[in-house]
Amino acid sequence: MRKAAPVAGIKTISSVAFISALFFSSCATGPEKFNYGKDVCADCSMTIMDPKFGAEIITNKGKVFKFDDAHCIVNFIKAGKVRKQDIKQTLFVDYNNSEKFLSAESSSFVISAQLKSPMNSNAAAFPTKEDAEQVAQKTGGELRSWSDLLAATANHHH
Repeated sequence: MRKAAPVAGIKTISSVAFISALFFSSCATGPEKFNYGKDVCADCSMTIMDPKFGAEIITNKGKVFKFDDAHCIVNFIKAGKVRKQDIKQTLFVDYNNSEKFLSAESSSFVISAQLKSPMNSNAAAFPTKEDAEQVAQKTGGELRSWSDLLAATANHHH
């Protein structure tokens, strides 16, 4: 019975080390705030100006690609400029709160001509379906998921 104790101790230490490693790596590879008027879109090379439509890809190595519009981030992924398996996070700025980043997968999107995004995807991200539905009703927009956006723009070219 005595031999079992150290093994349990080692497991506990390694899981604590693993959790803190995760914590530290997530700090280093979190989203970067946009520097509006200075940052440039990784896809279309336009200066990022509109705080309501920003998006970012963070790679497993911690490299951050910034985008001014959903159109550009989708285009970038479709063009294979970053491999899907290298993407750690895909984030969008919350349309209602430009200080907040939302995971693309958990966001609800509204597409409406009234939203007027920089590269005309006119897609805005919201944290909940309820938030998105309110804006969709006001702007005559349509609700979309991230997978819808990826699928829908597959055939569009500049």
